[in-house]
Amino acid sequence: MMTTNSDRQRTPPALRGPAAVLSLVLLTVSAAPSGAAADPWERLAAARSSLAGAGPVAAPFDQSFLPAGFSAGEEESGVVAMALPDCLRWDYAEPFPKVFLLCGDTVWSWSPEDAAGRKEHIDAAEAAGLDLLLVAIDRLRERYEATWVDDGAGRARLELLPRTGDTGFREAALEIDAATGHPALLTWIDREGSRTSFRLGPFEPLEDSGRFAPPPGISWQE
Repeated sequence: MMTTNSDRQRTPPALRGPAAVLSLVLLTVSAAPSGAAADPWERLAAARSSLAGAGPVAAPFDQSFLPAGFSAGEEESGVVAMALPDCLRWDYAEPFPKVFLLCGDTVWSWSPEDAAGRKEHIDAAEAAGLDLLLVAIDRLRERYEATWVDDGAGRARLELLPRTGDTGFREAALEIDAATGHPALLTWIDREGSRTSFRLGPFEPLEDSGRFAPPPGISWQE
């Protein structure tokens, strides 16, 4: 089934299996120490050990979605913020303002223009991408085939292939800027062949910790 524009407006990225890969990429690579081994699972283990000391950060993004079989797709932009290890927030500005906030196993979604929103619960340990933060490394090795590629020209790439067909995506890859160590471009292809890309700007410290709490005055539907 093809995802419609209206579905994309009301479905949080964290609940669309492939987009949860964004969280794993942001959390895995940006937190990894510069001397970490090239083995992707060792990098993940090193990243986990440093998450507790990382403060809130945010970065602008441009997102594109190209449905399978089409030559043109959709473009969106906004800011992604994170307060590790519990919370991620997506603020979409264009073309449809909307916000998704994931903390623990709860997702809130709302439009800044509305007084109503949705509240949903997920099993983050079983969600593709989020599981990389919560599940033991040995178990993750059974779920994913991971490869770390360094092109020697200032970019490295993390590639993920699910070992089973129930993860929601067919393949995913992340390019990392070697100069900053930050994620630069994330792409994934879902089970239907549709392609999504996240191009990320520079990360900056985020002082407003209140962004990781659902706003007051909204009627939440579950």
